[in-house]
Amino acid sequence: MREITFLFGVHCHQPVGNFEYVLRDACRQAYRPFLECLERHPAVRTSLHYSGCLLEWFAANAPDLLDLIRSLVERGQVELISGGFYEPILPVIPRQDAIEQMVLLNRFLTDEFGVTPRGLWLPERVWEPTIPTLARAAGLEYTIVDDTHFLYAGLAPGEIHGHYTTEDEGAVLVVFPIDRQLRYLIPFRVPEETIRYLEGLAGREDVATITMADDGEKFGVWPGTADWVYGKGWLEKFFTLLEESADWLTMITFSESIDRETPRSQLYLPTASYEEMMGWALPAPAQGRYEQLLEELTAEGRDQADRTFIRGGFWRNFLSKYAESNTMHKKMLLVSRKVRELEEVCGRPRSEHQKPSAGRGSGRPREELCRALFEAKRHLLRGQCNCAYWHGVFGGLYLNHLRSAIFTELIRSEHLADRALRGKGPWVEVREVDFDADGQEELLVETGLLNLYLDPADGGTIFEFDYRPARFNLYDTLTRRPEAYHARVRGGGGSPEGGEAGDGGEEGESGEGRRSIHEEIALKEQGLAERLIYDRWRRTSLRNMFLPASTTFEEYAAGEFAEIGDFAGGAYHAAVDREEEGIRVILRRSANAAVGGDAAALSVEKVITVHPSRAALAVDFSVGQRGVASAMRFGVEFNLTLLAGDAGDRYYLFPAHDVTDRTLAGSGSLEEVGQFSVVDEYQGFCLSFGIDPPASVWRFPIETVSLSETGIERTYQGSALFLSWVVANGGGEIWRARLTQGIAPWPS
Repeated sequence: MREITFLFGVHCHQPVGNFEYVLRDACRQAYRPFLECLERHPAVRTSLHYSGCLLEWFAANAPDLLDLIRSLVERGQVELISGGFYEPILPVIPRQDAIEQMVLLNRFLTDEFGVTPRGLWLPERVWEPTIPTLARAAGLEYTIVDDTHFLYAGLAPGEIHGHYTTEDEGAVLVVFPIDRQLRYLIPFRVPEETIRYLEGLAGREDVATITMADDGEKFGVWPGTADWVYGKGWLEKFFTLLEESADWLTMITFSESIDRETPRSQLYLPTASYEEMMGWALPAPAQGRYEQLLEELTAEGRDQADRTFIRGGFWRNFLSKYAESNTMHKKMLLVSRKVRELEEVCGRPRSEHQKPSAGRGSGRPREELCRALFEAKRHLLRGQCNCAYWHGVFGGLYLNHLRSAIFTELIRSEHLADRALRGKGPWVEVREVDFDADGQEELLVETGLLNLYLDPADGGTIFEFDYRPARFNLYDTLTRRPEAYHARVRGGGGSPEGGEAGDGGEEGESGEGRRSIHEEIALKEQGLAERLIYDRWRRTSLRNMFLPASTTFEEYAAGEFAEIGDFAGGAYHAAVDREEEGIRVILRRSANAAVGGDAAALSVEKVITVHPSRAALAVDFSVGQRGVASAMRFGVEFNLTLLAGDAGDRYYLFPAHDVTDRTLAGSGSLEEVGQFSVVDEYQGFCLSFGIDPPASVWRFPIETVSLSETGIERTYQGSALFLSWVVANGGGEIWRARLTQGIAPWPS
């Protein structure tokens, strides 16, 4: 039989902020047994990539795994691939940060394993044409992407193998295409099926080298795979078959392939990722149609011939699809600029990564700045970990602990930079900038204790509220919006409710084996269809609205209410008063509305006051109603999160009311509330509200119905609080109210 070369790569990563038990389980179920099996099969040669996040965890919790990797490298069985240390989407972070991410992992691999890496693992295989200049600036020579990228460049499915070259600004990069069929065979079909597929390729005169590279979590972490891969011996059998095929199948590393073989051709790849990601990046209606079209092509047998002309979205679309993702991304860019400003003050080149020594002179101002710079940079880079910025079959953006971890890293980096540049005394600053790149200015109010980001164009709302001492964004909630997979929830599609993907049987769609998580989606509990509630506006805070006085709590919580006028989402005129004692932001909106057949003139003014030395803010409301004969309910909505809705150490305190369920997942309505608090014993702070005059307080949890690798599930995203008053001042007099919010350590 004609010989063929098989390049086998495995990528392993866990996101910044993931739960400790998840990493322990992944290590036990996948990372350790994979390496141990590889050690038993020295003829199986592979290229491995571990993100810096995971390598740091190994160093602290499983150092013997680093020893095992080192031994595999030293005996020439394994090549280590570099990448961004904290697994960022490289093209969407500042160029300096992208290069630093790669250089940081290069140095770790050199220091820990004694190697000089040549390859770049491209997170989520998100390719943009500037990748070659980034990679080569970090000293890397090749990367690995999907055959999807090559199809979009116009190549036919049968001619995508070997390796190619591309360039940007003359920087040449070698690119290996991943074979899609192998990605679906391994490890979900019996090993013999993969060997038969490779034999078929070996029988072709035009194929010399074929590549398979994919997630290491497929080998034990994905649902059902631990028992299949190790319990039932899939990996042991696969490696044995590879060794037994040595007379016609050669296994080498990617670097060896570059050194031995010539590129097939030079070409230019369009922006792309793997096929599934391209679908997830589309808006929900387009995603549904895209997936339907792919199914139709497959049913007609045209999926291979016509895939070149069918493509999904662009990774950056996630930033417009999800406003919350865009907020994180623009926060990251803001913090990167602050770190760069500190770096310029320090006078050190950005490529310098060495931690300052604690020797003589370390107390000098410049030395202190350099120490702050080192720490601020590391937290900034951690805050660029990609997982929380997008959503697909993996929870990502919908996992509140991952979003919170990103904000924690960015706030910590920002606080270090600000403190180094401004000193430890109180300060306050307000900036009018187009923060989110939507063409309209936002207001960023910053002190040494708080960040308050306001969007006058979206109802004069607050979309970020950072408590710096805890490095925590209290308003990091998520809007409930339609997703393409919600059609399956309504239609009852997927495996039986409460089951896991793959529980329906061992056989996948193309033969004996396990189902991939891309093939079946489980519904993890009953009644999810009834929980599909979509929000009219983004779940931000300080959103005002007028409602009919008869509106009930139940109607409001279900989103089944009528707004009078358009104050909730309308644009407010903004002005800023800078005073010695602090900042006043004045937001005003006036509009006409039809109320009970009458033409009413309504107006709202809200004045937000922030002091530099207090972790607090005050909001003064002035409401005008002219020509209104009947009473209306005027209210203000807050959406906040302490991450866990049903945890006993995070709860409401209503001192003048008897509340049975005080958890943040609790719901209900209270009257005449003049003050209450939200306590977080876990993080050690308390958010207190003062209300004058006392108001009705409606509270309920915000829960999304979202997809993760284990199925479609209900996820707590935050808690909604609607504070309202029934007002009747149709004669034109001004009705006023005052709210205060303060944050203090708990217990005080």
